[in-house]
Amino acid sequence: MALLTANAFLSASLLVVCGIFLAETTKLDYPSNVFPYLLVALIAIFALTILGQTLIARRLSDDGGKVRVGNPGKVVTIVITSLIYIAVIEEIGYYFTTGIYLLLLAFVLPPKEMPVRKKVVNAIILSVMVILLIFGVFEIALQVPTPKGMLL
Repeated sequence: MALLTANAFLSASLLVVCGIFLAETTKLDYPSNVFPYLLVALIAIFALTILGQTLIARRLSDDGGKVRVGNPGKVVTIVITSLIYIAVIEEIGYYFTTGIYLLLLAFVLPPKEMPVRKKVVNAIILSVMVILLIFGVFEIALQVPTPKGMLL
């Protein structure tokens, strides 16, 4: 797959995600909609930046912009995990679901060469820190509600 094709697909996918987020964000009232709108804007900027960089690199490259597909198993794992996360977040609860989601991704994404013990420790530290940061920002500082499910 050519680099241009791969990155164009990535950019288009990110813009579709932006559209979905934007449609869902219109259901929210102020101030709950501020952060999602900011996220949509940032993701759209990144998607357009990826596409622009790819077009420039394609013109400057001698090899036609070829790319080697690294690990499609990780990509499939991330996509499936993300879809499950989106499907259950409302019923189970934001913090618990996000913690599990981050644990899984932080365990799957590091290279295979990394020792399992280090992956587990890093995944736990990352998950706890991110959850505490999100809780502090949204629940305490901004007092913006997050989806509450059966496990908070």
